[in-house]
Amino acid sequence: MKRIFAGMLLCALVFSCVAGLAGCGSALWDQEEEKYAEKLEAFIAALDASDADGLRNLFSPAVRKADGDLDQQIEKLFSIYPKGTTQHHWDGMTQGDYSQENGLCTAEAASVFPVVAAGEYFWIFLSYVYVDEECADNVGIKQVAVYTADEYCAYFAKADFSIERELGLSVHAEIQLESQIRCIDGIPYAFTPTQQAANLREAEQYICANTDWNGFLEKFGQPNAVDAPYWFFYEVEPQDGERQYLEICAEDGKIIYAVLLGEFSHIRTILEEKTE
Repeated sequence: MKRIFAGMLLCALVFSCVAGLAGCGSALWDQEEEKYAEKLEAFIAALDASDADGLRNLFSPAVRKADGDLDQQIEKLFSIYPKGTTQHHWDGMTQGDYSQENGLCTAEAASVFPVVAAGEYFWIFLSYVYVDEECADNVGIKQVAVYTADEYCAYFAKADFSIERELGLSVHAEIQLESQIRCIDGIPYAFTPTQQAANLREAEQYICANTDWNGFLEKFGQPNAVDAPYWFFYEVEPQDGERQYLEICAEDGKIIYAVLLGEFSHIRTILEEKTE
């Protein structure tokens, strides 16, 4: 399921968490999320202001020295990113990478999250070294990967979704898909719009009374998006101007799970998956 893959993305980007570091103590990462939030906000502020110097200086001195095309990637990012971020959907959680050698500690935090700017979706992976007691030049942003919606959707469609871990900034904006892209619970999907959204009340009544998937297809038609092989998405009526989607998991002709989702959130469960 791609939403699970999204939660595992940092692992795909070879991040790991090593807990219980003797001598370092929890003080190094007690404020990890606060430190990360400050760096994230500073990055978006510099991006919105097209402040190349400000953006560059957020990266660590070591990265600025090692990334030979940092300036070119910054200009590329400015060229594809609309000014004025309206929303970012970092959930306040980070994955950590901690180490200790010869009594000296390092701590790194990372996360991936969707961003909306001028109605366009982007996804950003940002890693930040906030402690390096051996080399202060490593402190600062270590890696940022920025994806357009088309790029990120295509990324998840790959059987092997791991990517090379690069220092500095990498901007992924070459792929242009023919299909429309919609963000559902924070993940981009190739989406086929229909003239009329599915009626949520009727769909919910059907699911609660009958779990026959083929019967559901006959009544409500083909889904707007598919996460093969078991996950299907229907656009339903918006609520308070916000798009909503019915997600159905169907296997062997039976509906086994159904939830109502927003663009960036789980709204409520309609049919709970039964476990043995």
